[in-house]
Amino acid sequence: MADSKRKPGKRISRRAFLAGAALGGAGVWTVGVMPRWIFSKDPHRPPKLYEYFVDNYWFESAGMYDGQVNPPLKGRQRVDIAVVGGGFAGMSAAYNLARLLPGKRIVLLEGARCGYGASGRNGGIADVGEPGVDYVFETQGPEAARAYYDATRLGLEQIRTFADEFGVDCELELTGSTVMAAGESHLEYLIEQKQRYDQMGIRLDLIDRPELRSKVHTERFFGGLRNPNDAIVNPAKLARGMKDVIETLGVEVSERSKVLRMDPGSTVRLVTEYAEVLASKVVIALNGYAPQLGLFKNRILPVTVFAAATEPLSETQLTSIGWADREGLWDTRSDFMYLRLSADNRIVFGRKNAAQPARDLPAARGCALHPQLGWHGRRHEGRHALGGYPGRLGQHLPRRCLQRRGCGDGPAGGPDRG
Repeated sequence: MADSKRKPGKRISRRAFLAGAALGGAGVWTVGVMPRWIFSKDPHRPPKLYEYFVDNYWFESAGMYDGQVNPPLKGRQRVDIAVVGGGFAGMSAAYNLARLLPGKRIVLLEGARCGYGASGRNGGIADVGEPGVDYVFETQGPEAARAYYDATRLGLEQIRTFADEFGVDCELELTGSTVMAAGESHLEYLIEQKQRYDQMGIRLDLIDRPELRSKVHTERFFGGLRNPNDAIVNPAKLARGMKDVIETLGVEVSERSKVLRMDPGSTVRLVTEYAEVLASKVVIALNGYAPQLGLFKNRILPVTVFAAATEPLSETQLTSIGWADREGLWDTRSDFMYLRLSADNRIVFGRKNAAQPARDLPAARGCALHPQLGWHGRRHEGRHALGGYPGRLGQHLPRRCLQRRGCGDGPAGGPDRG
């Protein structure tokens, strides 16, 4: 047969094959990837780390698009304390450590820029007690739940004190908030919640349907439960203000310094793209990013959260929707919607586990909530859109982990919805 008589071709050595594959891959990268990498990379803007990202209104309002991004840490560095993560938890830890230990070298390592993750892309509703107070009540009783609630309330008070002391304009408004019943059967849940809070010694106010209608001019919901202790805040302005303050206290903030590896020990070794950091103590405050370092892999559940902001409402539009108290609002569905007014009177809509694009949220939700705004069929009322994947734990409690001592549940930071 012809095939059996064909002479075998020259055999390619393994070294030659690998060299050819490498050259081929380099050629593909040079032709297809390198031009986009060169011409689109802006050294003054942080990298995009795995989140859905379109146009974050909070970032724009805080000047974070135009603001300077700190250079990455480089070389071999010895520090007393390294803080990994530049969100609220990481910057709060750095702030308190700098005040308690003024002579120590404290370095904060942030993969993109401070406030880039969930801290800067949430709904901006500071809801005291959420999301873990129900779990604490069910497992430990009303006294422990009250202690948990007071701890998170202290977090909100610390935000107010911090903003006043350092002149941080984070648009904090102590407005309270209202959860709205999406169906008549959901009113029973709100009544049960009020009874729980009564046992904890905390006053919440039930709102019937006519009163809710008079407050926010909507027919969509059947009543509500108001918590007067909550607030709204511009999360990006708070994050930017926190960064400025901790730098004045001597904390070295290195942005674009994503930690790629952590080797525990008596001295902890952290490796970034440009630096090796040897630290006596390390604070890990990474939320949904923690599994990338091998932490909490079986404990953190990614939750999709999308939000969008409208253009500023006119005086006529504001009058048509009421909402004079400007409180944060959300509903009782499992894939709950939340919304609030910004300082310049935009409606910021958010939704957990949203499958639809964030830009469509104002039209999709606004039509049901406030049809008088005339948004029916208008898909792009939300020019600003954002989203991401914050981490949630099964008990909805923050998680604390001490090296060689194990992990435990408990309140570990201030309130944040998003």
